[in-house]
Amino acid sequence: MEKTESVGKSVYEINAEFVSDPVQLIYGVQGLSIDSHLQQLVRMVNNAESGLSFGITLFTASGVLTGNLISSKKYFKQFGENFASGLSQNFPDHDWQQVADSYADMGSHGDDLPEGKYECPPQFIHLEQARVLGGNGNLLIQGGALWRGKLQAVSGFTLGLVSAI
Repeated sequence: MEKTESVGKSVYEINAEFVSDPVQLIYGVQGLSIDSHLQQLVRMVNNAESGLSFGITLFTASGVLTGNLISSKKYFKQFGENFASGLSQNFPDHDWQQVADSYADMGSHGDDLPEGKYECPPQFIHLEQARVLGGNGNLLIQGGALWRGKLQAVSGFTLGLVSAI
């Protein structure tokens, strides 16, 4: 909208026109809640055929996380194996492979969004060998943890692992 068009319009009318456009609303008013560069890195790892993984450090309101970025497929496969292994230790009379397989299958479905022509960008990020440093400086999770979080909750990132935690 040019300045000459706004003459005679109230602030309310100008703002109403601005927010009626969904693109202007999201980019201009609400702001993007997900870093598109981080989202692209997650998409690249999720779509890689070779099991691409690399070190990354994430900054969130809860603290600093550092670990290896992995695909959702690898995350769910490892999660299922770990879960089934824990169940086997506590209930050894059962075969828990079906549990592991069902979680592994989850990794091939995406982020539970409707199917269609539109490919929804990733909404979750997955780390292995994750370590978490809380806001008070205490180590909350030591190495070896699988971690899944919302991309929307990440306020910043850097490539590479933090070695001090």
